[in-house]
Amino acid sequence: MKVLFQLEEQNERLRLQNLKCTAQLQVLKSCADRAKHWQTSALFSNSVTV
Repeated sequence: MKVLFQLEEQNERLRLQNLKCTAQLQVLKSCADRAKHWQTSALFSNSVTV
């Protein structure tokens, strides 16, 4: 029984850690997408003005 309880606790900790990591990954992906968009926009504006 003690092993089962420990596994349930570990599972809950890992579940919470997974949620935090998923949220951080979404933030990083959003930043990367914006940076890519800005880079593309900058390249486009340079090609138009040159």
